[in-house]
Amino acid sequence: MAIRPKYIEAPPTAAPARFGLLDTIPPKSMPDHGGLAGVEYDTDFCGVARPWIAPCLTPVDMGSISVSVDNASTATITGTGEPAGTYTITWGDGATDSNVALDGQTNTYAADGTYTVTVTGPDGYVAQVEVTVTDGVTSGPFTADAVDTKVADDGIAQTSGVPMVIYHLFSCRLVGSESREERARRSLDSGASRAIEEGFGDILGAEATDITPGGTAVGVVEGLALLEQSGGTGYAGQRVIHADNAVVTLLISQNLVREVNGHLETFLGSLVVSGPGYAASTGPSAPAAGAHWMYATGAVNIWADKGTYTPLVIDDPLSGGYENEFRALAERTYVPTFECFASAVEVLLEA
Repeated sequence: MAIRPKYIEAPPTAAPARFGLLDTIPPKSMPDHGGLAGVEYDTDFCGVARPWIAPCLTPVDMGSISVSVDNASTATITGTGEPAGTYTITWGDGATDSNVALDGQTNTYAADGTYTVTVTGPDGYVAQVEVTVTDGVTSGPFTADAVDTKVADDGIAQTSGVPMVIYHLFSCRLVGSESREERARRSLDSGASRAIEEGFGDILGAEATDITPGGTAVGVVEGLALLEQSGGTGYAGQRVIHADNAVVTLLISQNLVREVNGHLETFLGSLVVSGPGYAASTGPSAPAAGAHWMYATGAVNIWADKGTYTPLVIDDPLSGGYENEFRALAERTYVPTFECFASAVEVLLEA
């Protein structure tokens, strides 16, 4: 089933909010077709991005392998529960068998030692096991679980995202030399960040794991500590903290967030997005009175198309318009994505 895009009106603002989502993470150009950093998408006939994006999941169990080594230094692989198909086996001594059946494959090692055997196969199958080879002594069996690692070609775990069509419809009695299209696009750009924050916050609220201790809101210092720790040891990338302006203001007052090269960071190096749109988004649940939601995610990427511009000139004063009045609809599709994990914690505006 195709993912339906969100349609969000961009509110008129004088300038994009500093330290907001688009100011902190500038969008990348969205090509018509392609796969990049784990994101694969196409466009439908209306030009709306439809991402075919697999979320970061716990690796899927795909069985196990067992490697036994006999007294002649010959290793033999036995698979359990593996998908049908052919496999590639790298034995760790420079030998590789490609496009072979898994069960019963053998390799004879020329020297004693410890070798890493790596097996890859259909549907993302990956298994890796270390074997010890000692001539004249039976060793093993050595075993390892096989999993679907769900990684992109560049090794980055795949990300999750929903297209958002941000639009701004306005009327204006144009004065001066600025073109109508330029005026329309600039008005859209000035309010897009807040609109995306609200939509992206709704996605985080639906997908994030609530790590609030006991379900009771904590102070922002403890909340930040929990989010800095979130993601476990399996994620080594730069985290992104997402919060509304009130929460980030308090974090700054506690000297927990600082400005670095034009953006906000924690002292542990996590990016901090301070967005007015997050205050209007829906969290994992209704927060307690006076409480706010903070989020942590893996690295965030934002993709954007060139946008469209539709002018409508009102040239009949009798209809209630003015001869120099025009209306314009500017639209742009954004696909914000995050890597691997999203965590949420409920915080009170106190240290």
